[in-house]
This record gives sequence, C-alpha cells and structure tokens, in this order.
Amino acid sequence: MIKALAESYQNHEQELMLSEEQYRMIDIRREAHLKGESKSFTWEQVKQNARNAG
Repeated sequence: MIKALAESYQNHEQELMLSEEQYRMIDIRREAHLKGESKSFTWEQVKQNARNAG
C-alpha cells in the first residue's frame, strides 16, 4: 500500500511540472508586474471579488 501511494504521488508530481515555455511566460508576467505594467489586486480585493461572483 505504501509503495502504491508513493508511486501515485510520483505520477501526480510529474503532471504538475511546467514546460520551459510556461516558465518563460511566468517570467514575462512577473517582470510586467514588477514594472507596474499589469493589473494586480490586494488580498482583500480578491476575497471581495470572489464573494461578489457567487
């Protein structure tokens, strides 16, 4: 049972890996955010938006 659990975890972990293109896109978006070129929200705004959506 432990072996099956470990193998399941390994398989799931591999599914979560990002491609080089995905890492590149994250870097581009991060740089835009740091330069103030993208819109961002405070945690309070995110929570309020989530409440209003439902």
